[in-house]
Amino acid sequence: IGAMGIVGATLPLLPKIAFAATGDSSGVPSFTLPLRIPPVLSPVSSTATADYYQVQVSQAAANIIPGKTTPIIGYQGITPGPTIRARVGRQSIVTVGNSLPSTTLGGSTGQIVVHLHGGIVHPDSDGFPTDVIEPGQSRVYTYPNNQLPSTLWYHDHVVHDTAPHVWYGLSGFYLISDAFEESLNLPSGEFEIPLSIQDRRFDASGAFVYSANNSGETGDAIMVNGTVQPYLDVKRRKYRFRVLNGSNSRLYRLALSSGATFAVLGMEGGLLPTPVWTSNITLAPGERADIVVDFSGVPVGSNVVLRNTLVGSTSTLYSIMRFN
Repeated sequence: IGAMGIVGATLPLLPKIAFAATGDSSGVPSFTLPLRIPPVLSPVSSTATADYYQVQVSQAAANIIPGKTTPIIGYQGITPGPTIRARVGRQSIVTVGNSLPSTTLGGSTGQIVVHLHGGIVHPDSDGFPTDVIEPGQSRVYTYPNNQLPSTLWYHDHVVHDTAPHVWYGLSGFYLISDAFEESLNLPSGEFEIPLSIQDRRFDASGAFVYSANNSGETGDAIMVNGTVQPYLDVKRRKYRFRVLNGSNSRLYRLALSSGATFAVLGMEGGLLPTPVWTSNITLAPGERADIVVDFSGVPVGSNVVLRNTLVGSTSTLYSIMRFN
């Protein structure tokens, strides 16, 4: 979206501790860090028709690179922010407070705006770029959730500084479900996992490098849920992954190293009429894909790598994460 926007067979067994670094600016060896999964935000109160949430935006220090700290701007002080789970027809009323200084990371403004990307909402709660929340202030957003079950995300949307704010951490998942979706017997609980894919660049101290590239900020290191090239231990069964391209301007064509196909359940607008089977899917910044991957035929002790096939195999952006 550029600087003004946001933003089969299997591989042989590989050790969980890789022998070489990725070669990217993080210096983290490939597939040595477990995938972080964002916590689900609990409502502070509920009524018969609505759930009430409180979210605070602040600067914080994240442990992304072992032994170093990375300054971030986070919802609840983490990145990605906590996942909000909503129900069709049941309102989510979210009070967002701004604890940022007047100027924050990257020299960007301390003003913020929250936009529910893909949400059907009243203009007052849409997160128009100039509807700012000043430092020390708060705003209430009302989300009616009168739309199909879908994978949405929320992110900063402030005029001129959306790109650095998202780069430094202001994004999170917003998942809408209903009784019909729950009747489909899709993988759930520990087998339903959000995956926010982002490219970033780090300096020697572990801080994000933001260069205000007018063509769109890009990095040389891949993170999933704020973890550099993580691994995820999986069972021999089906998993549902809510995939978000949370990068500022990079596209990804996602494919499994095994060449296996996977089922696409839905995209930005919600569930498709029927699953679509494919061996790859391309996501632009802000796009989402709701997919099911079946690991039941993968031998115990082997692994499958999620790849970005829009780059060459020698690129630090080729291997995204590994399923063990």
